[in-house]
Amino acid sequence: MKKFLVVTKMYLKIITLAVSALIVSGCTTTTTNIADGQNLVNNEGLVVTKFHTQWQSQSGSYANYLEFYFKKEGCNAVDASFVMSKAQDLKVVALPPGRYHWYKVLIGDYFMNLDENDGFTVKPGQITYIGDIYSSFGQQQFSLSGEASVSNNSEMIKNELQQSHPRLMSKYEFATQITNINSI
Repeated sequence: MKKFLVVTKMYLKIITLAVSALIVSGCTTTTTNIADGQNLVNNEGLVVTKFHTQWQSQSGSYANYLEFYFKKEGCNAVDASFVMSKAQDLKVVALPPGRYHWYKVLIGDYFMNLDENDGFTVKPGQITYIGDIYSSFGQQQFSLSGEASVSNNSEMIKNELQQSHPRLMSKYEFATQITNINSI
């Protein structure tokens, strides 16, 4: 029994060390919208996009399980996603600085691979608008077809952010860097 406890403690230390290394390296990513006035930590930057879709799942809710997945360059084992929660969904998300690549969109029980050459770059202390992402999907009994496109609506987004996040807009530089999203 003592041997088991020693091994368990050793694995617990290894797991704690591995999680700590991920946090320090900036490979962990969360995509929760931040509140106005929330401070950025560890040289984070902000990514802003707005999702638009007409798609409804078979349960009738908009964007049920509609997620755009991306990963940070050099952190292949860790990924994150923008999850749509409504038909026109503004995302204002803090991420560690670096280059991020799209790789998959999940639509309900279906997925579509994306060109990993497409993506966006996050700079410390900067609000980076990557474009409004429009998606359109048609669901058949056993298949799904669709497309996604990106439009530059930076002036409208700036105005919306002035209303919803005025302290962030006054504190950080706003930059436009329109992403591409292409399926493969």
